[in-house]
Amino acid sequence: MAFNVEYLKSKVMDLRQTGADLAQTGANKARTLSNIAKLKAANLGEQETLRKAYGELGRLYFEKYGISTEPEFFSACATIDETLAKIAINDAKIRELSAEVEDAVTEEEPEEEAAPEEPAAPEAEPSEEPSDGGVDPVAGLDAFIDQANGEQPEE
Repeated sequence: MAFNVEYLKSKVMDLRQTGADLAQTGANKARTLSNIAKLKAANLGEQETLRKAYGELGRLYFEKYGISTEPEFFSACATIDETLAKIAINDAKIRELSAEVEDAVTEEEPEEEAAPEEPAAPEAEPSEEPSDGGVDPVAGLDAFIDQANGEQPEE
């Protein structure tokens, strides 16, 4: 039985090329997923800006027109008025209860004696974590690769 070295070399080259192609595909997929995540995060920030702008617009409209508004806005303005009144009532109750608690604490609080000083905590032993701020640069690498390849991470 003859051993064909040229055949073996060609198979190794094929495997090497296949590995390089898979690595490039994985890198491209990871790059795409990263860009998608960045865009989603940017959209969340823009949605928050939009929500704040809508809130400011509604507040300005309510301050300017209030109850003397057109009929389609009357219900929303009435709800706002009712809610503001409930908040004011609750705030008054909170102030009353806070004053009662402060008075009770002041009456019950005895003279404090000087507490003995606690000894200083012993210094922690150095850990074997990386010296770059405790972040392991390869932590989660397997999960990242699985995600890039579209696989579910192992648990």
